[in-house]
Amino acid sequence: MRLRLIKKASVLLLLSTMVFCSCQEEFPQDDLIEGKWKLESVVNDVNALDCEKQAYFEYTKYVYNSDERKLLKVNYCDIPEDIPEEEKQPIVVENYYSIYLDTLIIIDEKRDTKKYVIEHIDKESMTLIDKYNNPTNYVIVKE
Repeated sequence: MRLRLIKKASVLLLLSTMVFCSCQEEFPQDDLIEGKWKLESVVNDVNALDCEKQAYFEYTKYVYNSDERKLLKVNYCDIPEDIPEEEKQPIVVENYYSIYLDTLIIIDEKRDTKKYVIEHIDKESMTLIDKYNNPTNYVIVKE
């Protein structure tokens, strides 16, 4: 009787371990969104300002801890003019992101959430669709 109970408990422990391990979130090894991205419309615009051409969006590596998944928006256009040239630094806004299926979810510092459908992404370009069905194209910055 006791041996039968130990066998049942062992089988139950093994099954629960397998279920727990199979439910853990897996992250892709080839993270296509990681890196620096620029607006394609700005990159291709010969009349764009230099500060606009310097701006970019940087996605950090997609890791388990959501507080470490950052989207940095780097802005060179809104730097105050009265700062000496050698002290000028871009304005960096830190947001957080996650991806669920084909949806990119961005959470800003005020905890406001924006969602975009990832229509296309590869190692060179990305297209995001906003809630109004407007596409925005990005190109990766090759360093």
